Amino acid sequence: MKHLVTIPDTTSKTSGSLVDEYLIAKENILAGSTFKIASHLLRRFSVDIQPCLAENMTYSGIEDWHSSLTRRRFSVGTVYQHLARAKALYTWGVKTNRIEKSPFIGYDMPYPPNTITHRFYTRQTRDTLFLAAAGTELETILQLGFYAGLRYSEIDAAEWDWIGAGGINVRATETWKPKTVSSTRTVPLNSALSAHLQRIPRIGKYISHPDRPYKPEARYRWDTYRHLKALAVDHNLTPLTSHMMRRTFATLHAMAGTPITNIARWLGDDIKTTYNHYVGYTIDQKQIDAIC
Repeated sequence: MKHLVTIPDTTSKTSGSLVDEYLIAKENILAGSTFKIASHLLRRFSVDIQPCLAENMTYSGIEDWHSSLTRRRFSVGTVYQHLARAKALYTWGVKTNRIEKSPFIGYDMPYPPNTITHRFYTRQTRDTLFLAAAGTELETILQLGFYAGLRYSEIDAAEWDWIGAGGINVRATETWKPKTVSSTRTVPLNSALSAHLQRIPRIGKYISHPDRPYKPEARYRWDTYRHLKALAVDHNLTPLTSHMMRRTFATLHAMAGTPITNIARWLGDDIKTTYNHYVGYTIDQKQIDAIC
């Protein structure tokens, strides 16, 4: 390969390139932070493979790029993120008939080790956070994250109209669209979340922060991240995010024996994604000995 630039100019564009077309198509579909990461990784990819164009990439070219990432001493997780984002680019290219086939066909992806077990909370830790946030604006955020597995944007958009006999009916509103088609779903209410929703007053249409409307050009009604981070720091925990709450929701269900099909449906993800991200690392001795 040609000389590789470690930190490319992520603002430059090549008119009409596969990468630019992909980013234009995904700009209003991916969440803000996800789109920013995707843009950065794919711009780096475009620079790394020069003078080759992304649409002309081959299997051997992917192998060379993979090797170059490893030589730069990126972690296994970082290398995987680069390759996974590029693979998504080519999958999209094939589906939209922009390219004939993906150079990733048959490629052995370097999946990172399952260190994810350090990024979910036990019931005890979760309940400690509930207690610490009781009576504050964060309490409902935690309840919807830990007990329903909602994404950050879903928690932000959740309306009282979503609550029905079957549970929380995640669906599009006048100001918000689901991340994917499968994100439109019904998540059953457990007794604890149901009791919490009955306790809090119904003021306005939004379940959390009903006094905060969407503002023009703003993706969310309220920035929760710094408040969640502060709560985690106060308890000497790994920084708390909505995705960690979602992961804890799925992980604890898996460890309790909830069928993966149910977990996937409640998360709005497919079974493979659910297994790789939430369930595959939860096997314990009790499950191993289940057939004894």
